[in-house]
Parts: sequence; structure tokens; C-alpha cells
Amino acid sequence: MTQNRAYPYEVHPTIGGFDDTGPRLFTMDAVGGSSEEVTFTSTGSGSPAALGILEDDYVEGMSEEEAIAMAVRAIATAKKRDAGSGEATAVVIIDKDGYRDAKIGHH
Repeated sequence: MTQNRAYPYEVHPTIGGFDDTGPRLFTMDAVGGSSEEVTFTSTGSGSPAALGILEDDYVEGMSEEEAIAMAVRAIATAKKRDAGSGEATAVVIIDKDGYRDAKIGHH
């Protein structure tokens, strides 16, 4: 099954949304065979650095502003530590009202 894969390309899907029970976030493994509901997540080569920030700074019930600041800090840390983590930063908010850009400026 894996002999026809197009390495080095790999996808680790993250699926987020909001339903009648509240916010939901799921991650899947690289082969799509396992999904797990999580509170926060990070994928990619910079994810160890980003996860360190998320694990240290996440607090249940934090405000939207605090969560955005934490996400931006996690991404910035990953970009500093990992050349493969890209250039631009985009943060979006998914809540009961839908999907919107967090408008964090140029990072």
C-alpha cells in the first residue's frame, strides 16, 4: 500500500469546527487511519517547538485574544527554530458564528 506514495509529501490533516456541544478539533495520522479529538495541536517540522508553547501556555477558558496571542507566539517560535516552517502567519477563528480571519497583521 505505501509503495505508491509520493514521498516526501505527506499530509497530517487537522479538522476543526463548532457544533451544538462546542468547539471540536481532530487530528489524523499520516495515512488517515486514526483520528483523535484534541484540545490543541500542531503539525509539521516546526511542531515540536510550537507544541512546547501550546503545552506551556494553554489554559482552559482563556479569552479569544489570549488564544490568538498564544497561537502567534507558537508559530513564531517554530519559524525561528525551523527553516521549513515557512514565512507568513495566518490565524483564523472558528466559533459558533463561523470562520473568520484573526487579523493579526504581518508576522
